[in-house]
Amino acid sequence: MAVPAKTITAAGVCALRPDATGYQVLVVHRPRYNDWGLPKGKLSSNELAVTAAVREFREETGLKIRRLGAPLGVEHYHVGDHPKVVHWWLGVADDVSAPRPFDPTEIDQAVWLPSDQALERLNYADERAVLHRALAAPPSVTLLVIRHAKAIDRAEWTGPDPLRTLSLKGHRQAAALRRVLSAYGVDTLLSSTSIRCRDTFIPYATMRGLTIETFPELSEEGAAADPAAVTRVMHELRERTLADASSTLAICGHRPVLPDMAAALNLPYTPMKPSDTLVAHLGLDSSVIAVERHHLKS
Repeated sequence: MAVPAKTITAAGVCALRPDATGYQVLVVHRPRYNDWGLPKGKLSSNELAVTAAVREFREETGLKIRRLGAPLGVEHYHVGDHPKVVHWWLGVADDVSAPRPFDPTEIDQAVWLPSDQALERLNYADERAVLHRALAAPPSVTLLVIRHAKAIDRAEWTGPDPLRTLSLKGHRQAAALRRVLSAYGVDTLLSSTSIRCRDTFIPYATMRGLTIETFPELSEEGAAADPAAVTRVMHELRERTLADASSTLAICGHRPVLPDMAAALNLPYTPMKPSDTLVAHLGLDSSVIAVERHHLKS
């Protein structure tokens, strides 16, 4: 019996920036194949597609993604006998400096082109389809809802529950979460008042020099005392997100409270494991355009 060929998994970014007539698109040239494409590359071991997309974009263009926007779908094709899956995101790049690929033997040109020229330059139909979807995507804002990282078990904790801290695994998850938060350009951190929620954001807050705003209404105790307050706070945070499309909020909460947090945003909810991330892309009318789920691999 033949062994199925291993699937190659990759991720990429379609980065747009406005110009006088519409949008420019960042495209790259591979000298080995003499072809033009959108920045993409294969996942490393245990890497999330979303963080691989950001890493590969920087390696192939020398530019940093300021933030990812809505997902642009998944393309499937074959490379020889191997099936290949490529996950795509819309992206906003830091365009202060000129593109400069890290390895010119892999990518020798990275250039911004008007969208019509990019569509003519791209060699592959699947990537032209990705660009068409990016150009047709409605304006959106992004909001992240996160379950706190793994905490010390309740049975092993003798102090007040709101002071329960992260476990060693939880600290590793909190450190790894930095890459996910960075991919979406999170610049506002919001949390339950419980220590395990705040500590989930500490590594990223330290890295970015951010403060963490806390809400007692989102704690387990606060939500139990006033369930309606959870909905009220989430509505307020959604309005803050919609009021500033250049800012990305991340909110850390607890397993029992997360269903109500998601419901307040009209998001589908299934149980989340510690450090799982729910990413909501909202239209400017607060409609849900897309929802993503990310689970850290360990």
